[in-house]
Amino acid sequence: MLITFFVFSALIYKTYTFIKLIIMKNYLYLMLIAVFAFSVSCDKIKDATAVDIETDLSFEIPVESTGQSALVAKSGNLSTTAYQFGGNATFSLSDNEDIADYVNKIDDIIVSGISKIQIIDVPTDGKISTCKLMYGVDPNAGTTGFNVTTELTAVNGIIEITDKEWVNQFIILLKQNKTGRFKFVVTGEASYDIQSVMKIKIPVLIEANAL
Repeated sequence: MLITFFVFSALIYKTYTFIKLIIMKNYLYLMLIAVFAFSVSCDKIKDATAVDIETDLSFEIPVESTGQSALVAKSGNLSTTAYQFGGNATFSLSDNEDIADYVNKIDDIIVSGISKIQIIDVPTDGKISTCKLMYGVDPNAGTTGFNVTTELTAVNGIIEITDKEWVNQFIILLKQNKTGRFKFVVTGEASYDIQSVMKIKIPVLIEANAL
């Protein structure tokens, strides 16, 4: 009888251990399924709440003459008058109505087209001999955007600056400071008494999350 009891007890223990092992395996299997399902659900939710916004980062910098000087020709005779000009402005992503509500939820900013930098209302035969743009996180503006040193002539009253390599570097800084305000400072020299604006437009694709 005693032997039978021990045999029966051993059988019950083995059966219990076997059932416990099956339950543990099934539990781990169910946990893996749950984790996978949760991950997929999160991805689907993220995809469902993703927002893509095509817009232009646009702002204007008022520019005006700050002084003038006489240019002397090589012959020594007075030639023309040069007008130094300057101006500054600030810009923030929150200034753009298309993305103001998503500034804190932006995942990426991608340049999606050709940027334009224009000085408008240029008189006939008006020229710019130099033009330099500096920018940075307000109140600083220590990074050089572009530095034009070749003469630019107006076409239909507009001088367009084609040096746009600075845009990619600016976007990098912008992505690092999405809620920041940026300062832009422009200086240069023109052949006319300039009282105008420099228009800057950067077409971008904003990837954000609505949550």
